[in-house]
Amino acid sequence: MRCMFLVIVVLHTLRCILLFSTPGTLFDHNPIFNDDYSYHFYYSLLGSRFLTHHHTSWGYDPYFMAGYPKTIMADPSNNTLEALFALLPFIAPAVIFKITIVLTIVLVPIIVYYTCKNMELTRGQSILGALLGTAYWWLGMPYQKIFCGLFAFIFVSYVCLFIYSVFYRFFQRREFKIGLLLTIIVPFAFLLHPTTPLILIVFLLVLYLGSWKKLHKTIHFTLFLIFVLTLGINSFWLIPLLKFYHYKTSSSQFLQSSGLAGFIGGYFTANQGIELLLLVFGLLGLYLWKFQKEHLKYLSVVGGVIFLLFLSYYGSVFTFISDLQPQRFIIPLNLFLIVPAACGISWLINLIKDNRTKKKWLMVIFLFFVVLIPLFTGKRYTIAFDFYYWRPFITSLHPGNKALIQWITEETTKEGRILIEDSCFLDTQGKDTSPWGHQFYLTHFPALLPYYTGREFIGGPHPYSIIKHHFAEFHDGILFKKAIDTFTLPELQSYFDLYNIKWIICWSDLSRAFFNRSPHYLQPNERVDKFYTYTVKRTPSYFYKGKGQISADYNKLQLTEIEPDGEIIIKYHWLEQLRTDPPRPLERVMLMDDPIGFIKIHNPPSSILVYNSYFKKESIIH
Repeated sequence: MRCMFLVIVVLHTLRCILLFSTPGTLFDHNPIFNDDYSYHFYYSLLGSRFLTHHHTSWGYDPYFMAGYPKTIMADPSNNTLEALFALLPFIAPAVIFKITIVLTIVLVPIIVYYTCKNMELTRGQSILGALLGTAYWWLGMPYQKIFCGLFAFIFVSYVCLFIYSVFYRFFQRREFKIGLLLTIIVPFAFLLHPTTPLILIVFLLVLYLGSWKKLHKTIHFTLFLIFVLTLGINSFWLIPLLKFYHYKTSSSQFLQSSGLAGFIGGYFTANQGIELLLLVFGLLGLYLWKFQKEHLKYLSVVGGVIFLLFLSYYGSVFTFISDLQPQRFIIPLNLFLIVPAACGISWLINLIKDNRTKKKWLMVIFLFFVVLIPLFTGKRYTIAFDFYYWRPFITSLHPGNKALIQWITEETTKEGRILIEDSCFLDTQGKDTSPWGHQFYLTHFPALLPYYTGREFIGGPHPYSIIKHHFAEFHDGILFKKAIDTFTLPELQSYFDLYNIKWIICWSDLSRAFFNRSPHYLQPNERVDKFYTYTVKRTPSYFYKGKGQISADYNKLQLTEIEPDGEIIIKYHWLEQLRTDPPRPLERVMLMDDPIGFIKIHNPPSSILVYNSYFKKESIIH
């Protein structure tokens, strides 16, 4: 039996390594670039920098959107990576990034095996559960979404399954060492992804209520301690989230629920074999638990699965749930069917083994068709295991992206911002029009341009950043929240002056046609790979009122050579926590239709530093 489990782990690990073009790419200094991984890496670098210097993961980033507060709202998947980057400065961040992602995959069969053991399954059933959990990773939604960058949510879904099993064991045995384990893994899971409580809440609530009469007061105290520790350990990102939540905008473009049609498509189509297998045998296993009077297991899993089912397929009707992209909860929904499914399949196997009639062979054939055939049919199996369809992670810069870096470095300066047209595979209504059609070669590469060039940008780090500051955006022919061809030239000039735009990079025919209308103002430059570049014929300045020079970096703006005129206004977004050295009153000034406002400084000296104090100050004028 142990050999079978070892074989599962080894084969799974070898297949994980094949997610990279060569094993050596795990240890080079390039991150994974696919889709969201580009901005996962950027935000991980940024968060670790703030953690190292300020002991919190948020800070002021002047390189995008004319300045904005980087918080978990920008990217909820990176808390663990930010902490690891900060704790391990002697290891290249890209290496930590890749090894961490690999570990989240490699641990899958181990997590499921020990989940089954905690749920009092036999060793054989636990190995079967590990096989089902691994098969689901490769043949279900996890493998599909791992290339999109959903690694943290996928992993925390497996971890939540394990946490549920540990709580079950804790309420059954009430042992100190199990409670101690929970004080470690629960805060860790919340650190992995903020949706952890939503995944677990119904499962744990039913467990708790079903065990209430047997729980000593020390158990209740342990649960309270776990709650306090979880909040305390995660306060470095929770407090900034609450502080800046009023800046959040909707994120309902992605992974929305699709009702009954989505449920049918998710379980009863040719490509969904593993999901149907888990559903059928999961229901069988739940029936067996009820028949065997395993009421706590039965009621907790049934209650939690029904909640996740509703969340996954009908959650979009609620604004709060819609913003969480509820379709993602299909992953934990299916995972929580694994343990009862292992029991259901095991029961069927034993039924066949104990049958001594001629019907036994008919039952064997039936088992073969209902268990094995779904695993080896459909597109998912082909993509995951067919040699010709293996596609490794992108871990090197595409020549087109390299050319873009070179052009920006050689042809632009820090005197003005670059307007860059970001891209997504969704249209403005959130409809999937061209899967994997990112114009930056399957990546959100604009997110990494400050890292490679040191320039400031309007456009990026993601085409649908969920923060009000992202009014200063440019993607897929959308500029400042409007279709680009609806702007007049005077309007465009006003916006370009407000945001100090000096250069343009675009790729869409719509944008290029619009910019080509005004060659006297927008000078066409050379084409760089598929990208078209322009120089804006205006004198760049980061001063809206007054004159001087500005050198921007994370959490600080150094102003020099200021020509005193009573007050100055600079073209960076205002933030409550900003203050100056030497101290001067700051004021928020609203310009045009920007929803955030810009920074006004009263009576500035010839040189002054604007920096993130991390605290509000009385000298700020509202």
